[in-house]
Amino acid sequence: MKADLDYIARRFQFFNDKIFGGCLTVPPMRFSHSRRGIAACRVQRQGADADHCDVKELTFSDLYDLPPEVWDDIIVHEMIHYFIASFALHDTAPHGELFKGFMRSINAKFGMHISVRYKLSSDDKYVGRNKVHIIFVITATDGSTYVMSLPRKIDMIVALSHHLATDARFVRYEIFVTANTFFDNIPVCRKRLRMVPMAADALATNLADAIPMTLRDGKLVRKAL
Repeated sequence: MKADLDYIARRFQFFNDKIFGGCLTVPPMRFSHSRRGIAACRVQRQGADADHCDVKELTFSDLYDLPPEVWDDIIVHEMIHYFIASFALHDTAPHGELFKGFMRSINAKFGMHISVRYKLSSDDKYVGRNKVHIIFVITATDGSTYVMSLPRKIDMIVALSHHLATDARFVRYEIFVTANTFFDNIPVCRKRLRMVPMAADALATNLADAIPMTLRDGKLVRKAL
């Protein structure tokens, strides 16, 4: 399920009463578009007392479709952070001994599966926007076709373009931008350049909606049709 703020608020209140004895005030909550983390308890420190934390907000990513019991574990995970920050309790690390002690106690008493770091399983779904790929389609002198996936680093794109244009083994190359998930499994060339052989008909099908690009004045721009 994709959670919404109403669901998060209702579960927060449920667990506040059930686990924390109703001692927590309701913090600001919002959804983000984060891909790096599913949830976070964001705090800000005020004044000269470094041990005093004022909670800023609880944030949850709207890019994930997770089972309700997993959302519960994640919500309570952030509530432990919120409890520690709200009462200015000292811990040895963000997920230190105090946090882990609360986590183990809650798991044992309430049958939950809270963890220090939640790892997505095969049953979980990332439902955010597709990755954007920069794809080079390269034709060799023998007619073979290859693809390369590059990060959005203009210096690498320029360097590869120059290399392909001057290497006698290749007759042409094209650059495309695409969000087609077909290219998700093509390794992105970061430190080592790698060409992946690809059938021309597969490329034609999966690049049908891609945007052709070209280099102009050191910038990657949309190619005029």
